[in-house]
Amino acid sequence: MRGIMFADQIRWEFNAGVVSILSERGQLRVAALLSVAVSNTRHSLALASAC
Repeated sequence: MRGIMFADQIRWEFNAGVVSILSERGQLRVAALLSVAVSNTRHSLALASAC
């Protein structure tokens, strides 16, 4: 039981660290990557539905 809580604590701290790094720098880059990924997904979906 204690090991599971410890693993959850590490996971939570890791997620918090990733979020803080993303919020400190690169917010615009992350938003741009997300928008590119979304547009690529929509494009490939449109091609798949056309076939």
